[in-house]
Amino acid sequence: MILLINLVTNGLPALALGVDPPDAQQMREPPRNAERGMLWLYDYAGIAYVGGLMGLLALLMYIWPELRGRPDPAWSRTLAFALLALQPLVHAWSCSSPVRSVFAQRPIVRLPMLGACAVSAALLALTIGLPPLRSMLHTVALRGTDWLLLIAVSLVILPVVEAAKWIARRALPQVAP
Repeated sequence: MILLINLVTNGLPALALGVDPPDAQQMREPPRNAERGMLWLYDYAGIAYVGGLMGLLALLMYIWPELRGRPDPAWSRTLAFALLALQPLVHAWSCSSPVRSVFAQRPIVRLPMLGACAVSAALLALTIGLPPLRSMLHTVALRGTDWLLLIAVSLVILPVVEAAKWIARRALPQVAP
């Protein structure tokens, strides 16, 4: 499952980010201090923030069947797996800039990213939908309502990351242009 998440849901969006046009705003920022290293405290905090949120949401999705009074380890595993695969697809849209809003970037809908996310989501659906792959991964088929719940919970990452960027632009002027 982890290998599938890394290859399918992280690989294609990462390639799409690689072909994104450069952010013109980034060239207006002062150069980084070469002695500070590639990542700053802000970067580590962002990784912990997003990773913690994704992990917490996956844990909540895992216990969702228990909260519904229908404990089923295979259903729990499938929901958590699918969420961990879908969240990076949503988060990838925010990764073009560490501080600029995804809604301020032009164009907002970038075809390589849209294609990468669509293909990744389709591969995830096939992985969960095809019986031979389900038996190999010990997952179960999901209902339409499960997929709607997964999409809704996956979308939580976007406003949360955008709020963090907004705070960073105001609180850390050295990070924002």
